[in-house]
Amino acid sequence: MTPAGRPFLATLKRSLASIPGLQGWVHRLRRLRAGRQRSTADHAFARSREEFRREARARMEDFLAGQGRFTVPPAAAPEVSVVLILFNNAELSFECLRHLVAADLPAWELIVVDNASADDTGRLLECCAGARIIRNGDNLGFLQAVNQAAEVARGRFLLLLNSDAFLAPDAVRLALETASDPAVGAVGGRIVLPDGSLQEAGSIVWNDGTCKGYGRGGHPLAGPYMFRRTVDYCSGAFLLFRREVFERLGRFDTAFSPAYYEETDFCLRLWAAGLAVVYDPRVRVNHLEFGSSEKRDHALELQRRNRGLFAAKHRDALARRQPPGADLAGRVWPPPVRRVLIVDDRPPAPELGAGFPRALAILRQIQGSGAAVTLVTTAPETYGWEAIRRHVPWEVEVVQGDDCPSLDRFLAERFLAGRGGCFDLVLVSRPHNMRAFLAAGGRRRIGSARLVYDAEAIFTDRLAGEAALAGRPLPAAREAALRAREMALARQADTVIAVSPLDADAMRRAGVADVRVIGHALDAAPTPAGPEARSGLLFVGNMDADLSPNVDGVLWFLDEVLPLLPEAVRDRAAVTLVGSAGSARLAARVGGRAVVAGRQPALEPFYDRHRVFIAPTRFAAGIPHKVHEAAAHGLPVVGTPLLARQLGWEPGQELLTGENPAEIALACTRLLTDDGLWRSVRTAALAAVTRDCGPDRFRAAVAALLD
Repeated sequence: MTPAGRPFLATLKRSLASIPGLQGWVHRLRRLRAGRQRSTADHAFARSREEFRREARARMEDFLAGQGRFTVPPAAAPEVSVVLILFNNAELSFECLRHLVAADLPAWELIVVDNASADDTGRLLECCAGARIIRNGDNLGFLQAVNQAAEVARGRFLLLLNSDAFLAPDAVRLALETASDPAVGAVGGRIVLPDGSLQEAGSIVWNDGTCKGYGRGGHPLAGPYMFRRTVDYCSGAFLLFRREVFERLGRFDTAFSPAYYEETDFCLRLWAAGLAVVYDPRVRVNHLEFGSSEKRDHALELQRRNRGLFAAKHRDALARRQPPGADLAGRVWPPPVRRVLIVDDRPPAPELGAGFPRALAILRQIQGSGAAVTLVTTAPETYGWEAIRRHVPWEVEVVQGDDCPSLDRFLAERFLAGRGGCFDLVLVSRPHNMRAFLAAGGRRRIGSARLVYDAEAIFTDRLAGEAALAGRPLPAAREAALRAREMALARQADTVIAVSPLDADAMRRAGVADVRVIGHALDAAPTPAGPEARSGLLFVGNMDADLSPNVDGVLWFLDEVLPLLPEAVRDRAAVTLVGSAGSARLAARVGGRAVVAGRQPALEPFYDRHRVFIAPTRFAAGIPHKVHEAAAHGLPVVGTPLLARQLGWEPGQELLTGENPAEIALACTRLLTDDGLWRSVRTAALAAVTRDCGPDRFRAAVAALLD
């Protein structure tokens, strides 16, 4: 169900929910759908260690028998030096090399240090063409071998890669993207174990010197592990950093020889030098873990010994860390200036309309202020990470409530129960989400956090307009009750955001004390074509829901307004509809009266070649972003008096309006034929956009909300 369809279908949902047993089936179907969508990630690695080793050994023996070769292309100035430290376990080294040479790498070199392996490692290395191979007579251990490799490395970056770690094809390229920021000292990735579960999503150092891989045992695609953040350290199974910095800091501290805690020590030294350590979830690495250690017990003993050395060396830094078990507080270092929770229907995307362009701008502005942002989505749909990250920054944590039978139960049992007191500010958008949040005990569970309600619109206005158009006006008592219920939600928040001064005034009259206006953020950027080079009527908006204001308005225009345009302007009045157009009602009735262009990657060409933007909205709430956007691109608008009131714009100056089809048709005709009027309306609308939607004004309003 699309967000635009929620108001109309609310009654139907309540009726279906009353059918015995139906909610249980819906719950199970959601879980099955979520499982299908997540089953494709990382599970090719899900098998036992023994089975994996057997398969790897068979592949290696076939490779050696067939005289296969791994070839490292020559690089006069390598961007990255990949460092592999080997000790026996030839079949794992084979798998590591197999994934490495298949990866998407820039100019690179491979430096292999063999710590006196006694198995087939020697035969395997004979098949590595172009690699720099160092053979030690004794096992010097991981730490000293890395320092040894660094002495001969030429790359701008060093990549430490365990011999039992297997790269995703794009892992190094993505890590280099993040490491290119001069403020970043090291980059680590999302490390997945053989059973398909998570080994770590960045790591935490506790105040006693013990450490924890955050998220161990969790699903590698779950929201808490799929956002980029700065962390205490990342595992040396995959760690990318600048070679110059490694040399400047004295390489790995040999006090931790032969291994363990050396990368933790190095990362804390990076932090002390003013450089960040970043966990990037896009960087995926499969890891056998302890596969390169002959004896797991010995490895654990080394960890225990070196913990004491580490704790003594970093006593002051550890005093600022969290105690063991404080995962949510410890997963980000340094602690963020503020923690913000946003609750909304879905990950915001501009093409959705329905208030989501503004929601995305607010989210980005909050995240850009330095706040740690968690977005909880409440719609039953599950969205893949590619779709989410098309617009939502990777630094925002996104938690989806898709597999819980009701929104208030998800908030109460799954989210607020464990995180209620973790936030400084909670922003809940739209009435149905606010009702669920309050029903879940959200006001009590968030403690001292400030509760902000983003009304997004006064939805009673939309329902009343829709009912009136359908010839079934809401009884006055019913409309008053709906409005009172909506305002009662607003009064329970500490602060309310309204999208327009019109809505803000209505809320203040209803007794809401602290109301702020945060509209849209747009730069006035008119496209260059003059009126004489343009033709046609343009509509841009989401047209997925049959009963949405957009679909209603478009069909009303095609049915009632278009036939009234004079014959003399018909050749200049072709209608183009841009935006997601999934409405069956629209498809059945549009006929040949308009070109349905669908969703487009860029709108500027459409704004530049069309002469008039049409906004025939007959019922709506909030503020029309599509009008602001068209005006910002310099395209004059013909709309309804409803939209003029919502915008606070003067009809005849910043836009033309009509009360009925004949007046709308006349307004379109005037803008299609009168170049002087076209330029006048364009100029006035651009000034209005600058006044109402200036980015500086928007940033200041969001900053004031956070302060």
